[in-house]
Amino acid sequence: MIGLCLGAVAVVFGCSIACLAIWTEAQKRRDLISAVHRERMAALEKGLDLPPFPSEWPSRDAAGCGPGTPSSGLKPGLMWLATGIGLWLFLSPKNHGLLHPSVGAIPAAVGVAHLVYFAIEGRKLKRGEEAS
Repeated sequence: MIGLCLGAVAVVFGCSIACLAIWTEAQKRRDLISAVHRERMAALEKGLDLPPFPSEWPSRDAAGCGPGTPSSGLKPGLMWLATGIGLWLFLSPKNHGLLHPSVGAIPAAVGVAHLVYFAIEGRKLKRGEEAS
């Protein structure tokens, strides 16, 4: 019974930490957008040229994880693949798992799909750079 409660507490705190991280990033993004907006509006009111967007402008491409960036499929692919392998090992019959070990094939397949996407995008980007 203690193990079940401990597991539930771990899940709740783990999800809470993830939600807190997402909320914090959203607040940072909102504050940056608001500051840039205020700066640009002040420049317009004074009749000045608009200042350029900051280099740390929040976008998925700036973080290197948007579509078309070299790392767009590598990190999630490795994470999903590792999760699938971990599930397969955890649910193996010698660990007396409640589910069949093949359940781990689902996240592993998602990981392989991300890695294939990473490989295809990498080739497309290399071809684009060679053509330039």
